[in-house]
Amino acid sequence: MARNTRWTWFCGLVLAVFALASLAEGHHHRQPQGNQGEFSDYDIDTGRALAELNRRALANAQRINTRPPLRNATNACQGKNILMRQEWRTLSGPERKSFIKAVQCMMTKPVLSNPKRVPMAKSLYDDFVAVHYTSFKNTHLTVSLPLPTVLGTAATRSPEADLSIKASFFTWHRYYLATFEQKLRTDCGYKGHYPYPPTVVDHADHPPGALPYWEWGLDIANPAASPVFDGSDTSLGSDGASIPHDGLRLRQPFSKNLIVLQPGSGGGCVKSGPFHNMTVHIGPAALAQYGSEKPFNVTNPLEDLPRCLKRDLNAYVATTYCSFRNTTALITEQKNIRDFGALLQGDDRFFPNTLGVHGGGHFIIGGDPGADALISPGDPAFWVHQAQVDRVYWIWQNLDFPHRQGVSGTFTVQDNPRSPNGSVYDQIDLTPLNKPARIKDLMNTASGAPLCYMYQ
Repeated sequence: MARNTRWTWFCGLVLAVFALASLAEGHHHRQPQGNQGEFSDYDIDTGRALAELNRRALANAQRINTRPPLRNATNACQGKNILMRQEWRTLSGPERKSFIKAVQCMMTKPVLSNPKRVPMAKSLYDDFVAVHYTSFKNTHLTVSLPLPTVLGTAATRSPEADLSIKASFFTWHRYYLATFEQKLRTDCGYKGHYPYPPTVVDHADHPPGALPYWEWGLDIANPAASPVFDGSDTSLGSDGASIPHDGLRLRQPFSKNLIVLQPGSGGGCVKSGPFHNMTVHIGPAALAQYGSEKPFNVTNPLEDLPRCLKRDLNAYVATTYCSFRNTTALITEQKNIRDFGALLQGDDRFFPNTLGVHGGGHFIIGGDPGADALISPGDPAFWVHQAQVDRVYWIWQNLDFPHRQGVSGTFTVQDNPRSPNGSVYDQIDLTPLNKPARIKDLMNTASGAPLCYMYQ
């Protein structure tokens, strides 16, 4: 596993990826619905405030999407046809098993990518990991050049079309999650949580197969006891085997501040649960190493390197970065997309010494590939974590939707080197998983193709 000089430079930047954002200057708008001052400390710390913000956002989204021009004969995404994403623990045992079975099914489906170019891809699931890796790497490493065609088509992609911590961060992941959700349903028969609880309007008529999310705030005291990670047959697998180790040391690229994380409770291979025998193929690409500021990578992360799934669940990270108070303050106190995105992602140009809830959630999971910014979708827990990130963005948007449909940022990490500003007319390209989509068409999650879902 030789190191590569070019990768050493890149990985030094990427180690803190979960704590970055390339966000340009935003604009302040009118006060949105809800501010942290209207809630008591008890309501904030128990999640009641966040639940109320979600309720308001849902009411606004339902109202917006039942008015012209969105409500029309050509828009099939209306009322009873809208997927309703819910938190993992609200699902019954059979409903969780349905999701688990569908994810495992994805690991048996044939690849869509070119096997000569992506030899590590053994399944459709690996294709999703490879798209995340390729988009991330190419956007940040060769931003001024046409991107190589790693995943199959003859055309090259433009840097403007790809991932990650830049103007398209939110909508790239939104489309990526929706594509995964769609493949679970169409390729693997995912039925999801159905029927819905009686608290949902028209619950019996909503379609099945929505992607669940993981509310971090419910599990900050002991992530290993969470229904997501308790190792039961209705979880996504347990913590990794307990291996004594140092904590992670994350150097922020702009301020050069050092964030030191306390060790997690695992570190080894997942011990029990549905994914305890899962094989990870891609990477490592930029794996955070215990006790070191330097990430680890193999020379060619697209070569197959089969290994076990590792986790290192971390209550310190959870309580520090992903509490209900963290999330509620993020939503209520940040009034423009620049500041909201910067705090969510821990951009140290604006908010030094924090990972943000996005990076915090990734490092709650930890391990390999969970602590590897480029290939974190290789852990099935990625999907419920990233769905929560999208939910937080969705709540923030729908509290003041008319003024929260823009982007802020450029095409490089922290605009270094300098690059053009992004636009809502730029495209998100997930080839070969889905056709390209404009950022503009991904702002409203229930405006019809390609998106049709809400959160409760």
